[in-house]
Amino acid sequence: MLTNRLQRIADVVCRGLAGYNTRWFKSLLPQLVDGIEPSSVSCVTIFLGANDAAHDSCPSRQHVPIPEYKTNLADIVYLLESIGIKKDRLILLNPPPYYHEEFVEARPDLSPCRSGESAAAYATACLEAGKELGVTIIDVHTLFSNDPRGRNLFTDGLHLAPAGSELLFNELWPWVERKIIEFKGGKVGEESLQQNFPYWMEFRDKFQIPST
Repeated sequence: MLTNRLQRIADVVCRGLAGYNTRWFKSLLPQLVDGIEPSSVSCVTIFLGANDAAHDSCPSRQHVPIPEYKTNLADIVYLLESIGIKKDRLILLNPPPYYHEEFVEARPDLSPCRSGESAAAYATACLEAGKELGVTIIDVHTLFSNDPRGRNLFTDGLHLAPAGSELLFNELWPWVERKIIEFKGGKVGEESLQQNFPYWMEFRDKFQIPST
């Protein structure tokens, strides 16, 4: 949805890695940002924690204790700062709620490795870390918890369904737009996002072949 909205305005570069926790992601971050020009980065979203919140007994070994989780988030922010991406360009999102019973019901072959209580604890820890770091925070957990659609926002209790993606996008987009406008030196409310390339119909009219 971000890529679609930002057509001809900005490139959306995905660096998320499925299944990763903050410990693993942090270790690879230098490689993930290698080759990216910091001066061209208007906004970075950091959306980690759902895997860290897996129980310590989970065979996936994704669990990361809350104190380390917060430290890892800080290290990620500091690393981005160290290469020239300022904190005012960052958006930190906490993990959404987890529908434990529905997930286990849908996948009885899986061990009950997560719980709603664990997801809530990590969501709170993420908010605390964001406030301490002084970065923009989006409280995804509360947003989803307050939505009456509940489990229907997820495909399996953990991963977002189209409705969940839309809910998240609608909350995230104003912040992304704001940061791009500010990055380009404009003022929110006075400036809007300008496309770098013409709309396709402008090309159609420009290159129209005269009829014979």
